[in-house]
Amino acid sequence: MDLSTPLLPQPGVKRRLDTVNESLVEPSKKPMTDVRSSVDDVNPGFYSHPSLTGSPKSYLVNDKGPFLVHVSCPESDPSAGTSIRPIKFGHFLVKNKIPNIVRDGVKRVGRNRISVEFKSGLDANNFVSNPIVPSSNYSVTIPNYNVSRMGLVRGVPADWSMQEFVETLEIPEGTGIVLKARRLNRKTNSDGQINWIPTQTVVLTFQGQTLPERIFSCHSSLRVETYQLPTIQCLNCCRFGHVKSQCRSKPRCFRCSLAHSGDECNIPETESLCLFCTASHFATNKACPEHNRQRNIKSCMSQESISYLEASARFRPINGKTFADSVKTTPSSLSQPITLPSQVSRQTTSYRKTVFLPPRSRPTSGKSFDKAAHEAITSNLPSSLPNGCAVSSPSLINNEVSPNENLLDCLWAVICNMLSKYDDIPIPSHVAQKINLLHSFVTKNGESAISETWLLPGSRFRVSGYRCLRDDRDDGYAGCAFLVSRSLTFHALSLPHCDGINAVAMRAFNISFISVYIPHPHFDLISDIRSIILSVPPPVVMLGDFNAHHVSWGCHSSDSFGSLLLDLLDDINISVLNNGCPTRRSLPSQNPANAVDLSLCSPDLFPFSILACF
Repeated sequence: MDLSTPLLPQPGVKRRLDTVNESLVEPSKKPMTDVRSSVDDVNPGFYSHPSLTGSPKSYLVNDKGPFLVHVSCPESDPSAGTSIRPIKFGHFLVKNKIPNIVRDGVKRVGRNRISVEFKSGLDANNFVSNPIVPSSNYSVTIPNYNVSRMGLVRGVPADWSMQEFVETLEIPEGTGIVLKARRLNRKTNSDGQINWIPTQTVVLTFQGQTLPERIFSCHSSLRVETYQLPTIQCLNCCRFGHVKSQCRSKPRCFRCSLAHSGDECNIPETESLCLFCTASHFATNKACPEHNRQRNIKSCMSQESISYLEASARFRPINGKTFADSVKTTPSSLSQPITLPSQVSRQTTSYRKTVFLPPRSRPTSGKSFDKAAHEAITSNLPSSLPNGCAVSSPSLINNEVSPNENLLDCLWAVICNMLSKYDDIPIPSHVAQKINLLHSFVTKNGESAISETWLLPGSRFRVSGYRCLRDDRDDGYAGCAFLVSRSLTFHALSLPHCDGINAVAMRAFNISFISVYIPHPHFDLISDIRSIILSVPPPVVMLGDFNAHHVSWGCHSSDSFGSLLLDLLDDINISVLNNGCPTRRSLPSQNPANAVDLSLCSPDLFPFSILACF
């Protein structure tokens, strides 16, 4: 890599004129040595390419779209509320005849920021260098995630300066130059004194949209990893993305969520109120769900090189509230004390007046009303069977059990009674196969996963010989359950609460079993499925109705949710046990049969035996 271009001299230092004797010396070595020594003395753990101070960022020839340019208005005070509107700036582009802009390319990406998408990188570069834009009091820049990539390199000697390290690098073809190099330091606390010790890990910023797998230094190969952006939080306003020294917002206490600095508050963590999830912990607690959401956002930004706005849209806010909504719902001053749920006093005396009204009298019957005939029609007809039985089966009549305790036996008896009336008609082979599977399911099954139970919370549901683990929805729709034989030893597992997913888990045979039902699939649920699987000890068997369509497990077509689910299963190394047979029947006029019920397991259990899917 050629870095012979001399760095800019320090401000205030004059450059000497070259003499005749000095002209015999190679001109590129002495300025580089002098400037490097001065830069290393200032900060030997940082390097910046000279092109960053001279010209604005630009797209390379091989860069891929979208070719975005961000535009904003300069503001002296952040609290002034300066804003820019897309349609107004679009009128500016049309008025000045800026060419090759995508039809819907002007979008608002912030209070004071507009994104303009061009058809090519050359058009975007021409717009950045156009003198009309700064003369109209606009500042333009190309976002860093579109024109650079950040990588992590380990094993760089700690006594090297970043200038020396960059000079020894050899970059593979197809990769841009190194724009920045920064050494990571480790914080130590010795006797109350904080020290920063240089490590052998270096963060490199490469020009272009390609991150090399390896680079070479002094005939040695160094592996380049994707740099994971850190999750930082401000201790002044509790927002994420900046530190206290760079904060421009009003203070917000991380202890009680009031509008004052957290250093002035003495509330213990047991009586605290989280600003994001309203739980009893500090807003800076790493176990807060908002911290996990921010880590996922940063990971998505690092892996896919996208903006924070795009990444945050993939992960729903905690409790469905943004930071601004959370601030609005919290007390605004110290004069309003915090009332914890344990301190709320219940009112035991009611001052409402109870008024007793006489019952309404029955309306008189009409002249044509025949009371005897009406009672004959509405009276209960006599039956020789016990209450609740609809099948004349001796085995069911003699067993003195309630109908809810032998549902599986009743189901099998109903099917046998129906088929006995058509003995002269041969049963199709595929129907006979399903009947045999159902019989084996009734008589031999030890545990069963059920989706769409449609049970209200607290309602009674019993199956003879089985224990039931349920997750019901408040309105009685959806729901899932596990039916476990009473002869098996198991224990229930706790799962994280996820809106939009019914899930229940148990541990038996040293295996974690999960039953799920997803009534309305959405891409936001992918992260919830990941957290459910990773929250139980491996190995894992997961069964349920995912309503995910993909040709890999037998559907006639694939949808976006199915593709995201398949990527997740590949990422966490989970196998799909479906053999391509449909699990959902459909009418001839509807789409072909689909396989929306999935059976998943850890690779060390594959192939796992699934008895049947109905």
